[in-house]
Amino acid sequence: MDTDNEQKVFLDAFHHSPMAMVIVSSRGEFIHVNNRFTEATGYGLGDMPDMRSWFARTYPETGQQEALLAGWMAMAEQEKPVSEVLPVTCRDGKSRIFRFRSAFSGGFAFLSLEDVTGERRNLDLLVRSERNFRTIFDSTTDAIFVHDAETGRILETNQAFLDMYGYAREEAQDVSVGDLSQNRPPYSVENAMMILAEVRKGKTSQFEWRARRRNGQLFWADLVARPVTLDGQERIIVVARDVTDRREAEEALAETAENYRSVFNATSDAIVIQEPDSAMIIDANRAAARMLGYSRRQLRRMTAPELLSQEPEQAREMVLNAFDQVRTQGSRTLELQLRRKDGTSFWVGLSIRHARIGGQWRIISVARDIDERKQAENKLRLSSEVFSQSADSIVITDAENVILEVNRSFTRITGYSESECIGKKPSLLKSGRHGADFYREMWTSICETGYWSGEIWNRKKNGEMFPAWLSIATVRDRDGAIINFIGTFSDLSEAKRAEESIHRLHYYDLLTGLPNRALCLDRLAHDFQHSDRDNSFAAVLVLGLDGFKTVNESLGIEGGDELLRQVAERLDQTLPGVQSFARLGSDTFAAIAGDIKDPGDVAAVIRKMQQSFASPFYVGANEVFLSACIGASLYPQDGDSPQAILNNAENAMRRAKANGPNSYGFFAAGMAEEASERLHLEADLRRALERGELLLHYQPKVNVCTGAIEGAEALVRWNHPERGMVPPFKFIPFAEERDLIHSIGEWVLRRACRDCLRFREVGHPGLCVAVNISPKQFFEGRVDSLVRDVLADTGLPGECLEVEITEQMLVSDMERTKQTLVRIKEQNVSIAVDDFGTGYSSLSYLTSFPLTTLKVDRSFVMDVVENRDSAAVTGAIISMARSLGLGVVAEGAETAEQVAFLHERGCVTVQGYYYSRPVPLEDFLELLKTPFPPFAPPA
Repeated sequence: MDTDNEQKVFLDAFHHSPMAMVIVSSRGEFIHVNNRFTEATGYGLGDMPDMRSWFARTYPETGQQEALLAGWMAMAEQEKPVSEVLPVTCRDGKSRIFRFRSAFSGGFAFLSLEDVTGERRNLDLLVRSERNFRTIFDSTTDAIFVHDAETGRILETNQAFLDMYGYAREEAQDVSVGDLSQNRPPYSVENAMMILAEVRKGKTSQFEWRARRRNGQLFWADLVARPVTLDGQERIIVVARDVTDRREAEEALAETAENYRSVFNATSDAIVIQEPDSAMIIDANRAAARMLGYSRRQLRRMTAPELLSQEPEQAREMVLNAFDQVRTQGSRTLELQLRRKDGTSFWVGLSIRHARIGGQWRIISVARDIDERKQAENKLRLSSEVFSQSADSIVITDAENVILEVNRSFTRITGYSESECIGKKPSLLKSGRHGADFYREMWTSICETGYWSGEIWNRKKNGEMFPAWLSIATVRDRDGAIINFIGTFSDLSEAKRAEESIHRLHYYDLLTGLPNRALCLDRLAHDFQHSDRDNSFAAVLVLGLDGFKTVNESLGIEGGDELLRQVAERLDQTLPGVQSFARLGSDTFAAIAGDIKDPGDVAAVIRKMQQSFASPFYVGANEVFLSACIGASLYPQDGDSPQAILNNAENAMRRAKANGPNSYGFFAAGMAEEASERLHLEADLRRALERGELLLHYQPKVNVCTGAIEGAEALVRWNHPERGMVPPFKFIPFAEERDLIHSIGEWVLRRACRDCLRFREVGHPGLCVAVNISPKQFFEGRVDSLVRDVLADTGLPGECLEVEITEQMLVSDMERTKQTLVRIKEQNVSIAVDDFGTGYSSLSYLTSFPLTTLKVDRSFVMDVVENRDSAAVTGAIISMARSLGLGVVAEGAETAEQVAFLHERGCVTVQGYYYSRPVPLEDFLELLKTPFPPFAPPA
């Protein structure tokens, strides 16, 4: 894999990592941010060029910004790893909580951000919901108690139960159904267990019961029994309300009208009397008026359905059905929602009876507000769901740190079942990797602040250790005493593996396992420090394999890869005096030799390297002989930095290759003459426009199905009076560096538009000419204004022009780039992304910019037949472009096999030597006269 592909693989893994990440230079400059970082924070690379900008955007308070920046600079200087949890103000203005981790290497900081907002909120929710539930549970006026579904034994009670039944809290645990009943039919223990059996089947039951207090006193209780599952066990929650007053009122009501009226208005329960057929309200007591917010007179003008929260038709049907059941069964109890006069809804427990009043049959409805109880039930259910369904592991202990409950995620991650954990302490997960001081500091923080969070290593049931992020919070009672600890943790194994994988991709060659260029430069820096201390030399030897491309083509991709692995292994085994090897490119390796006392000793090392290639390599059944050219440079005499020394060694290797196979050479000052030659070339370029030495060649874009020329790319050439035709790669960089690109770029655009008018004159009005726009010209000049002016001056329609930009330009300043492209697109000009696939290749910007065409880079097209990776990338780009409704052009097609591959994948527009190399204007006009034949795949 060559260096470009290594970088592509690293950046692809970096940008598609599930962890939000950013790479920062030693000066605090942001180098890269990945897609997940932008999704999590809303910020892109253009929003924050450095750490100061980051803190300014995410921490509004100036003092906090300066403190954080100072802390960062100190950590960067020490290259100290950091793991902290901090709030961040995101682009949308909302604050989220992130866990930051940093690692420093090679002058860069690698930051990863994990959004733990949900984790912290879940923990807070659990703590709050537990406290709220306990407060509601103990403060509600209804008696609440929890039955064991099988035995009927009481497991839990609230304060209202103790008050109602007369038991002390410590006595309640020994109370059974029989102790709370009259124990005389129909209120016997047997009757009670029959009712509970029905409830266990999933039915909520509401009934009135003759109950017994601890002192033996009997009273009437309205009971609601509901089945629930708590901690994985079947339980029955019973809500009781003393309705003795109401029952006595009802009995008195039946005895005398005078007693009826007295009780009717005195009772605290809401009573409404209705006509059975029409549901018209005949009377309502004062409690009903208070509960509903109407006057008694207003209620007497209403019907019962008007008080329900449902839609009118649904409410009327519900009321009349209930009345029909009451007339046949005598009574009915149910729970439903009523609506007050102010529009608010609330829950009531409703008892409905059919009785004669004054010789007339009436429906008597007695309602009690149960909204508090319903809220308590909902909060209890919510707490249970949060605990059970949380993706994080949750463990709850008592004040002695004995485990009371664990959730499903805990058992899934640790391998321990619930029964194996209950009654034990969390230390069963102890890994042994942390000392006593670690746990002492943890518990000190918990006891003093009520909270602790941090990274910890735990051990699963099968003995496997895993990293986790653990948070522990305390739960206190009303007096402030600790009653529970709640711990939540998430498995960090995947995140750790992702970090290790990214580190490996960044510093090592995937094929050979050798260090790559980045790690080679890092090790050179250390060796140079050693040389400075010992007053010795350090040598860098760059080795380039002779004729590897030919060997690789004969062996195939897999055979070539195997040969490179054997070369790396042999170098490492046969040269023990060399401190380190690295792979710099596809067939290029580097060796570092330190502690050299005499520069002449380097020649001996070179000879050993060349001798290591004397014996053949074996790839399958093939015997392969290789040789190598080697270039050497010495520190400090040939340069004062790792990059300079490595560059000089590479230059020396290239000079050695010019002398033939198996050659070697040392870096010499004479090589600097090449730099002088470049200066002369630059001076000539400044006068090239004035002298008319620049010209355009055109390479056709051909429809492989029809053979028709659909467009052409304008390519600038320099016809130097002495040097002859100078290729663009030699003079365009000078133009970029010396600000000549603006005048050259404008000349190219104007000339291409004028030539396109010639295409139209000879019968090709739909042919489109493509012009490359350099990054410097795009960002430093008003390209949209230039395009508008040129189109106006030449009279060329905008649809006949296409501008080509690179991927890097799209992500350099996304908002500014987008605005410029929109203004160009508004002139009906097409926009193509050139060399697509060699940069970021992100779907996000493809959908963010007004693009029309993707051009597959020639480096992929030329290898589609021999290289599976290139074939896969090319096919993916074609498929992606088609799915997004974009045009696609394949550059660099030279063979029928390559064109056949592109045709099979659905790419119909091809540009390359297979059809024509770039030609002058007059030659291109000749090409237009006769279309190419439709492509026929080779047999």
